[in-house]
Amino acid sequence: MIFCMSYDVMVSKIKAKMDALGYKQSELAKKSGLSTSQVSRILSLESTPSQDAIASIERALKFLPGTLFRAAGILPPEPGKDPWVEAQKAVIAQLTGPRRNLAERLLQGLLDEENAQEYPTDTRPANATRNP
Repeated sequence: MIFCMSYDVMVSKIKAKMDALGYKQSELAKKSGLSTSQVSRILSLESTPSQDAIASIERALKFLPGTLFRAAGILPPEPGKDPWVEAQKAVIAQLTGPRRNLAERLLQGLLDEENAQEYPTDTRPANATRNP
């Protein structure tokens, strides 16, 4: 089985976690044992990180083991998890305040619309005839 390398998804997860922890690139470099320039090149997608670099960043940011490898497509997705949903989590995690609220309302509206299409309610009386 071949998995698509998706370093942009991995980098989104890294940036979201850095924001949540209040880390700058220099802080991540220090905690991961990488140089600041290596971190900068990884985060700007200018270089493909080695597996050792990914593991170092994963530990430095306290991700569960394998999280960044799965995000990058190096490991298969966890059973029962939709890779697209996992990627969107990283994107949504970067939203704050009103934008997060807007995203929540939009997603709920889309879900409501989809559920209405799957389970339409028939408001006609039981004795009404249906047109073919």
